[in-house]
Amino acid sequence: RISDLVQVKFATTGKLLQEHNYGMAYIVFVSFCLGYAIIAGALVSMVCPMAAGSGISEVKTYLNGVSIHGLLDCKTFICKLVGIM
Repeated sequence: RISDLVQVKFATTGKLLQEHNYGMAYIVFVSFCLGYAIIAGALVSMVCPMAAGSGISEVKTYLNGVSIHGLLDCKTFICKLVGIM
């Protein structure tokens, strides 16, 4: 779950801060954030490019009657969901 991943990130960083190891705490915190961003970016660029961006313009286009291939696919939804989390 997402809350478990966040808890691990803050527990690890908190433990390092209690040991007064500020540099390593910063590196661990930034590494966790970069790891999450790399996973989200890889999903969007390799698995489903349709999930890139906010999707507002695509939904407006769809509501105006223009069919966009892959807009409402399950794969797009999963990539968007994982990218947001």
